[in-house]
Amino acid sequence: MTESLGPVKNQSLPASLELTHPLLRALYWCLSSPPFLTQLPDYPDSLLKCSFAEFLGDTPTELFNKLSTIEDSPQALETWVEERKTRRVGRLFENLIHYWLANHSEVDLIAHQQQISSEGRTLGELDFIFKLNGALIHLETAVKYYLLAPCHETTKRSSAWNNLIGPNGIDTLARKALHLSRKQLPFGSSEAVRTQLDHHGPINSKALLQGYIFYPSTSPPQIIPGMASNPPGGFWTHADQLILPSKDPDTRWLVVDKPHWLGPLYSRHHDPQPLPKEALTNRIYEHFKTTNAALLVVGFQRDPDNPCWRESHRGMVVGPDWPYVVKPLRDAPLGSKSQSNY
Repeated sequence: MTESLGPVKNQSLPASLELTHPLLRALYWCLSSPPFLTQLPDYPDSLLKCSFAEFLGDTPTELFNKLSTIEDSPQALETWVEERKTRRVGRLFENLIHYWLANHSEVDLIAHQQQISSEGRTLGELDFIFKLNGALIHLETAVKYYLLAPCHETTKRSSAWNNLIGPNGIDTLARKALHLSRKQLPFGSSEAVRTQLDHHGPINSKALLQGYIFYPSTSPPQIIPGMASNPPGGFWTHADQLILPSKDPDTRWLVVDKPHWLGPLYSRHHDPQPLPKEALTNRIYEHFKTTNAALLVVGFQRDPDNPCWRESHRGMVVGPDWPYVVKPLRDAPLGSKSQSNY
């Protein structure tokens, strides 16, 4: 059996509590969150072993100082995001990484969303191409939210990753890992890419995969093979059996709309005010009368030193029938070349 981690701890970072601008707090999370995965078959060196900020050479103090400077004059960041306005969480994540790479003094950003073609046919696209310390880097980015479905044994890596399912009931970590290791990462060093970039030296393909793992609200978190021991996490619960982890009557709650799922969050006096549990329950009930779309809910505690509410819990509320039917990948090793159906 997998090892229990005990209660999920909120992933708010101390320095981020001093950043008041929501875009900067989201950017801080994107840059400073720990690696999501520790293993990726076929491409063990492609995963970052540290935060993205550290990969680019910034210490936590240097990162916070840079973001504090931006907070004094955030108009350029606001304009950047507004010009690329989106409701997709993954696209906002990519836009924030794009902003950082485009403005980092040690990075020479060559291309973003670079389409690769041959003989008039588009073969694929690379998220980012840039130079860092003289090396050419190909970077694929993604932010994922997975719920651990407690329906299968999770001691084998392939089984565990099949059981990490997206809120829509379709995406799984197993499928994303296969897509990275079979398509996205090897494509970065393909002959077509080398030809179009006119580069015949080494190309270092890297994957920046961030996100949250949500565990059943009635079960303790688990150490999942191949994943970081304590990734950003939260709880999940069915709407018709709503179980919120906080027993504190002073906890207040918000339903957070896309694309504002990047954390950590806090609510100031002029933001939408967090709701008591009863009001949240009513909103969830009304929502699932007409749709099965998952809701992200965030619990807040009042800050004793400032006029705001700080995130203390994060959870996903799903429809009564979740998880929907998801065809699992076979239990062959994820790196097996015999699997080519993704």
